[in-house]
Amino acid sequence: MSKEDILVMFQTDFDNPASFKSGEYLREYIFKRAKNIILTDRNGLVDALNEWIKSRTEPRTMLAVYLARELRM
Repeated sequence: MSKEDILVMFQTDFDNPASFKSGEYLREYIFKRAKNIILTDRNGLVDALNEWIKSRTEPRTMLAVYLARELRM
């Protein structure tokens, strides 16, 4: 899995209508997905989160920081 694959999967989560209703839903769903990804492609996840942090856009940057902290990256 590449950084691009991971970003596409996360974008699917962003496009989910429920994510517009609840930031908590989006955070929890992406966290669950990231926990699975880290088991198989830690480097790809690190690259994807770095891209989000560099983008300096909400909510991506805050989600990236949250994931990095929670996953102890």
